[in-house]
Amino acid sequence: LVLGYGGSGSTAAGELLAQGIDAAKVVVVDRSEASVRLAADRGFTGLSGDATSEDLLRVAGAERARAAVVALDRDDATVLA
Repeated sequence: LVLGYGGSGSTAAGELLAQGIDAAKVVVVDRSEASVRLAADRGFTGLSGDATSEDLLRVAGAERARAAVVALDRDDATVLA
């Protein structure tokens, strides 16, 4: 699970690919539609919305995620995620 697909989040997601993780098993959550499209173009499952939303995190499969990368653009939102 990658929360935030800006500079840090996209780099972390790329590292997952480099480590042999199947892109289809990685869910990316970002509030930017453009970022979600970029993630989808790389094979990730992309969800658009607020990564601090419990409902969205449930849809993203946070409860089943083996790991989460929290790379949001605001420190206060990162603490809440």
